[in-house]
Amino acid sequence: MEFPEITSFGTVMEYALTLEADLGSAFQACGGGHVLALDAARKHEKRRLQLERLRRERLNEVVLQSVSGIDGLAFLPDPVPAEAGDALARLAANEDKAAAFYECAAGIAGNVLGGMDRTFRKMASENRCFAAELRNA
Repeated sequence: MEFPEITSFGTVMEYALTLEADLGSAFQACGGGHVLALDAARKHEKRRLQLERLRRERLNEVVLQSVSGIDGLAFLPDPVPAEAGDALARLAANEDKAAAFYECAAGIAGNVLGGMDRTFRKMASENRCFAAELRNA
């Protein structure tokens, strides 16, 4: 998947949508039928749809608002190996990166669009929970 360069609040949302799609695909492809991985894939798809809805409903007035201080390269998910044990560890690490992205995005969102900071912080918390579940599997 191609992640956008983050230059505006619209690209923050685009990055989040791409991140959710990428994580969901990785869980589907590499989960090896593991119940936690399949559940996480469904949750990431649900979150992607939630973000898409929020973008449609609330973002029109701030899409072009310039943002700085967020380097998308730092949060890119790593490729997930085919081996089940290694895949779960890498998926957990990618969840940690996603949590870090959402925490950073929440700091920006609070200044741009009320309520989005809470949404991003909730997603960060969920990512940390997904990572912990994968590490304990």
